[in-house]
Amino acid sequence: MKKLSLIMAGVAAVFGLSSCDDDKEPVYTPPTADTEFILNEPALANELITLTEESTIELTCSQPDYGFSAITQYSAEVSLDENFTDFRSLACTGTGTTARMSFKGKDIAMALCELHGWKSKDDYENPGPEKIYFRAIAELNGIEGSRCVSNVVSYNNVQSYYAVLEAGRIYVVGDLGLSWAIGSSPQEYIAARQVLNETAPGSNIFVGVVPFHSGVNTFRFYVELGDWGGDNALPSIGANGVDGECTTVNVSSEPLMTTAVYGKGSWQTQADFEGGDVTLMFDKKQMTLTIIGGAAEITVSEYVYMVGNNGGWAEPNAANEAVYDPWRLEDSSASGIYTGTFDLTDLEADDLYCRFYKELAGWGAAQWSSDASGANVEVTPGVALPTYEGEGCFQLNGAKGKVVEVILDTNANSVIFNVVE
Repeated sequence: MKKLSLIMAGVAAVFGLSSCDDDKEPVYTPPTADTEFILNEPALANELITLTEESTIELTCSQPDYGFSAITQYSAEVSLDENFTDFRSLACTGTGTTARMSFKGKDIAMALCELHGWKSKDDYENPGPEKIYFRAIAELNGIEGSRCVSNVVSYNNVQSYYAVLEAGRIYVVGDLGLSWAIGSSPQEYIAARQVLNETAPGSNIFVGVVPFHSGVNTFRFYVELGDWGGDNALPSIGANGVDGECTTVNVSSEPLMTTAVYGKGSWQTQADFEGGDVTLMFDKKQMTLTIIGGAAEITVSEYVYMVGNNGGWAEPNAANEAVYDPWRLEDSSASGIYTGTFDLTDLEADDLYCRFYKELAGWGAAQWSSDASGANVEVTPGVALPTYEGEGCFQLNGAKGKVVEVILDTNANSVIFNVVE
């Protein structure tokens, strides 16, 4: 009987404990200097690691104790210095919400070039295999003060490569200046001002002011020198695909836009052209050439699109370009910072839900969203929030009827919403 009583008492105690636990709500515990967050020593730390665009480097870490089971966002920082006096941030591939992190070799190589101070191929010196240092970062989206920094580990034999993203150029080849000198050097074309320079790395918009002689100038573009190439193909870009098929353009102070194709057909100025400087702007994305007589100053704007219930959740594709034109953020100085001011008077819901797409190429992960796992994050006006590649939305409560300024910094991967009125 005593034995039975003891068993029953034990059962009652278990139920009592279970009942108390059920009553407890998870409580967020801010991390402190003593919070354990361990980055494990890499298994391949001493192996030769050769970085390529396709390669990856992996790191694993523990999860900080935030007081409850939370979706944690992981990233890392890389340095050439164990003390991290200078470092670069690295985003994980995938969602970035697992403690097993993978980083693209290209991203690491670009970070190392920046840390070495290499800004062009002329600066680059192959250092051979070198020791590089990593530390992990963990944080909870939208929770200030949740950031944790791990211990430092190293990969001891990493062979990198030159991975600086530079603005490109194309060459203006024709019977002007150097006169069809396809074998001349890039330096000679630069000196003759027969080049168009990309407005920013990856913009695919090339601009230049080129001296033309009077009368008919026949010209086309080359992405590289030394080889004439064939019809309907690079390295030549012209008015038509086939060599000898020319299109006449009447150059004046009024901008003239004409189409371009891959191939050897050229443009020709009109017979009574007076000569002088001509401004050329070639858009490689749209395959168009804009021609302006004289030395004109051209401002090229880049855009990103705010996609969400502001546009009725229309799919962000080319067919809905007219829907999203009013919801573009603009960067007119190649700074990487996009801004836009939007009147939300006609917003159907009380709250704004949105994320930001680089192009209107259909659904999928946005380049700048609130959360890689798809969670929505509430916005505090005037406070910068981190952005992630994913499908989470920024949620601005009470946005209906307001005028809102949005500032998206694609360098720092952050966004600010300001309520203007």
